Amino acid sequence: MQSLFLLPPSFLLGAPFLTEPTDVAVLAAFGLLFAIASVTLAEGAKRDPSGQTALISALEIPLAPILAFIVLPSVPMLRLLSAGLLY
Repeated sequence: MQSLFLLPPSFLLGAPFLTEPTDVAVLAAFGLLFAIASVTLAEGAKRDPSGQTALISALEIPLAPILAFIVLPSVPMLRLLSAGLLY
């Protein structure tokens, strides 16, 4: 339902039909993986204690950049890392 609210601004401010097919495939894969992750977290929350589920959910935020550094080949500059530490 929320994405329906984003349709009018996307057509007014962007050019959604000029998107490359490879980019559409990457976005579709991301959406599929996100849906799988959400469903598995919800199903796992039924079987695990609530404290453990909260810990797993909270660890998602600090682990995401660490896993991105491992998977992606780019290394951020020192200036970018120091600015991130300020926030």
